[in-house]
Amino acid sequence: EQDVSRSSRAAAAEPAIPPTHQATPETEPTRVEQPPLGALRRRIEENQVDWHDVERFVQQPPPRDVPTMIRRQRAGCTGLFMLGFLSIWTMMLVPFWVIALVQNQGMPPGLFVMIGLFSLLPVIGIPTLVIKRHRAVSILRRGRRESAEIVDVRRTGVEVNSQRQSKVQFRYHACGEAHLKTLNVYGAQGELARDVLDSGSETPVLVDPGDPDHCVLGIQLINPVRVRL
Repeated sequence: EQDVSRSSRAAAAEPAIPPTHQATPETEPTRVEQPPLGALRRRIEENQVDWHDVERFVQQPPPRDVPTMIRRQRAGCTGLFMLGFLSIWTMMLVPFWVIALVQNQGMPPGLFVMIGLFSLLPVIGIPTLVIKRHRAVSILRRGRRESAEIVDVRRTGVEVNSQRQSKVQFRYHACGEAHLKTLNVYGAQGELARDVLDSGSETPVLVDPGDPDHCVLGIQLINPVRVRL
């Protein structure tokens, strides 16, 4: 009995260990795991076109398989948005104009003509955008690879989306003739053109086989924005 009594007193003297607190679902904050900075940078760089991608692309013999990012860099997505806008515009205005043409009651002649002209805008605009986009992708797929010499690079003082605009003048030979072209580039494109000019080296250019005066400078295919994270 004395041993049992001593054990009871020893147990009572020992400090009680509080149970581990477990937050309830109501009080536990929601944690959203953010990707590490290195993974975020890699994800952004995977969706960009750098000079190594351009070199591998232009070295392919035509017809080339155009990667999605290079196609977007050249053709862009603005044309697709404009196609959608003009299509909606057509669906809205053309039926209204046809009804007005059939009824022709209470509508001023000037308004009638104006609606007709606006209805023709999609008819002209949609084929123009389709042809322009097709030509931009076609030269990437079937263009002949030539070498171009950068003649001059100078900044214009204009910025587009926080990217400095530069005017690049270059010369290339196609079909036995020399062609001198000038175009606008932005951001990292202008920096690369300046590096090529300073080094005195040549840079690739894709020339339309059906129109030697139409070309795409390889520098135009890189992303103008550099990733700095």
